[in-house]
Amino acid sequence: EAVVLRPDVRGAAVVCSAHREGPVVTLRARYDDGSEIVSAHAGLDPPPPGTRVAVEISRDAVVEVPTAAAVAPTNDE
Repeated sequence: EAVVLRPDVRGAAVVCSAHREGPVVTLRARYDDGSEIVSAHAGLDPPPPGTRVAVEISRDAVVEVPTAAAVAPTNDE
């Protein structure tokens, strides 16, 4: 898995939501600083919302998806 959310009372994030669609579970967790991570997992029994978790990220397997908030508008158009 590229991202692992492991229940840990000393973890740096809290699961905000878990949504299953067939075999895929999408988890959203909020770090203590307010930033969020969204990850997709196959065949996982996800930690329920409200669970404090440690987040482990394999940088080699992560694809960063830009969002509208991350793209600065230009006046070149």
